[in-house]
Amino acid sequence: MDKDNINFSERQIKILEDIGKRFRPTIKKGIRNFSLALIIIYLLLLCVLFWLANQGEQNVFIAIFLGVLLLGVFLLNWFLYRKKLKKLLEADDFTIGLHYRNTDPRVIGNALKAKSGVMPAFWILGILYLFSSIGLGIIHLTTVKPDYNQLVYQTMVVETIKDFKDEIKLTFVGDDHEYIISSIYFDYIDTDNLVLNVLPEDTVEIGYKALLDDKMTSIYFFRSEGITYMDEAIFHQGYDANQRIGYIIFIVCSAVTMVCLVGGFLYYYLVYKKRLGQETIDLEKTEAEIQLIKEEQESLENEIRTVDFELKVSDITKFVSVILSVIFTIIIFVSVRDVSASDKLFVGIVASLFALVFWRWTIACFYNKDIIKDEMYIKKRFLGTKQVELKHIKLIRRSRNNIGTLSFELIGFDNNVIFWVISVDKKNEMLLEAFQKSGVHIE
Repeated sequence: MDKDNINFSERQIKILEDIGKRFRPTIKKGIRNFSLALIIIYLLLLCVLFWLANQGEQNVFIAIFLGVLLLGVFLLNWFLYRKKLKKLLEADDFTIGLHYRNTDPRVIGNALKAKSGVMPAFWILGILYLFSSIGLGIIHLTTVKPDYNQLVYQTMVVETIKDFKDEIKLTFVGDDHEYIISSIYFDYIDTDNLVLNVLPEDTVEIGYKALLDDKMTSIYFFRSEGITYMDEAIFHQGYDANQRIGYIIFIVCSAVTMVCLVGGFLYYYLVYKKRLGQETIDLEKTEAEIQLIKEEQESLENEIRTVDFELKVSDITKFVSVILSVIFTIIIFVSVRDVSASDKLFVGIVASLFALVFWRWTIACFYNKDIIKDEMYIKKRFLGTKQVELKHIKLIRRSRNNIGTLSFELIGFDNNVIFWVISVDKKNEMLLEAFQKSGVHIE
């Protein structure tokens, strides 16, 4: 980085060099922390994929394919991040200071930036788990346990029987309804022998709730060839156990909601307020420094050069966003096939929330563009398009978060932020190079 950049005063350069000296020993630790975070996230995703594979043989290949694919993506990210930090380790103190100036707790304004990232996370997680607990609570409070004495008993001839791991589905000759035995009873039923011994054209006796207009109904009594696979005792055991699981999940979701909401207040009063007191370094320009820059940039309008540039989100980022969106969409469909099971219902609710986030990310990946053309910068985003003439940009101030993703703000000649530029991947360096070629000063 050029220390003689007119957008830095001697005072700021010395401060940035001091920050660089302070953070140089932490770079290797940052590589270790990033590696550990990737391992934890990958293991969590492997648990989700293992659960997906356990829902049926048809999902095993999908789970293996996605597991290998995610491993490749994670290894690629680890390699690129490690390469970036190793390169940073070889840089001078000034460049390292630029990289970490937004994370140094001594710099005035960093506590507010950290709060802007942490507080929304607390509120968003709290709201997500709040809706999950409300959904589970409503479903379990409004679900009425079937009266076993009111079941309809009938002798039927099996037409088809299929084991889907999370339910056994049957159809019967002369009946266009589908009947299921829910997975909530599998711990108490000999399902292997049931699927093995009950064949099409066998005569069985079943008990179920009276049919209304539903095309699918649950079986609560099942007997074939004199063997009773499901009776009243099994029904009560499975149903009550499922309700207990539902209540436990409801309590956990409610507890997480309280932790997030209370944690937000505690962070504000205990962490944020404390960090405010630690801020002693002012990196903002003084009035004298601002006036000096104005004088040196009076001819900036004549320096603007015509550059045609267009930046799109990388194909790998698009690919990853689509894969993650599809994964959670598949999980939704797999889990909601048997909404009577509390654990699957919870998985479906959580997967729906994640799917919304990832599909929103996918839309942004395919829609976002940054264009420099005809001495104009055009920022196209899904929720709207903004544009500004390059001659109205005094400078561009860059910043990085803890994982190295680059964002920056466009500063006007009134020293106010025109707007922020935050990318969904790490290609903003190319955009900055295009701005530099156009004659815009980069800080």
